[in-house]
Amino acid sequence: MLDLRLQDARQTGQPDWPALNMEMRQMRRLVGQLLELARQDGAAVEHRDGPLQRANVSRVAREATAALLPLFEAQGRSIEVDIAEGLECRGNPDQLREALVNLLENALVHGAGEVRLTLRAQGDEVILDIADQGDGVPSELQEAMFQRFRKGRQGSEGTGLGLAIVRRIVENAGGRVGFVSGRANVLRIVLARESAARSTCT
Repeated sequence: MLDLRLQDARQTGQPDWPALNMEMRQMRRLVGQLLELARQDGAAVEHRDGPLQRANVSRVAREATAALLPLFEAQGRSIEVDIAEGLECRGNPDQLREALVNLLENALVHGAGEVRLTLRAQGDEVILDIADQGDGVPSELQEAMFQRFRKGRQGSEGTGLGLAIVRRIVENAGGRVGFVSGRANVLRIVLARESAARSTCT
């Protein structure tokens, strides 16, 4: 598409700058996400042979929410949190923050109404849910949404790589991510809980 727009600009001498800028943004985002996937694929090999990091997931969740709050406010949407304090889990904090930002952005772009992030401990696991008030994804399509280049809405500016990156980050942390059964508008991340007394990473 970008090539066609550039050809048209050369022929007419009147470039469509807004359209060209949008195409360039999409290309930069695609390249960035492909590089991130490559890094996560490489990290998967490293994690098999070395110890997992630990993260203060309570802090990570608050930071991810704070980062997206201006976007929610700009679109007249609200985001609510219910975060248990002091929860530690396995995983790289920067990468987990990126995964949460990605999921919150998805809820903003593809969901509806209020978005709610809930974080709690359940036994030896940490459970993080992100829910909105939209219809969600039909059960027969939910697993496919984690495939690379699969978009929730065709024609959107997204690359179709966001959920694939989220899954790779979570799996590299020894966890799992998916839609909650019977609740098509809720995505859940489950991570192994770590004792705060033994944790050295934030």
